[in-house]
Amino acid sequence: RGEGIAVRIELAPALVDRVPASGALYLIARTAATGPPLAVARYELGNWPRQLELTDANAMLPGTSLRDQERLQLTARISRSGQPAAASGDLFGEVGYDPAVAGPMVLTIDRIVP
Repeated sequence: RGEGIAVRIELAPALVDRVPASGALYLIARTAATGPPLAVARYELGNWPRQLELTDANAMLPGTSLRDQERLQLTARISRSGQPAAASGDLFGEVGYDPAVAGPMVLTIDRIVP
């Protein structure tokens, strides 16, 4: 098993027309639904679905291991502005991840930030 978390990012068909022409895709791991991110990776927008991997190299604090966490909340967010902070109109999806039992994850972007 590798050090990273393999994630297939899918986009709900109802939101395809809402994807901006420019912006960024963020993949975020937190230890709880709220609070600061444990790891963040930024990607250019592209075709769907996307196969991505979040690794310890994406950790906010050096020496942090994603696989050492009991549970993680993974969020994929399409930022219309390209900025990391969530803003109204951004598209997102979330899924829980348990490193002890989970294989590759599927995360569907299916919601809009109010």
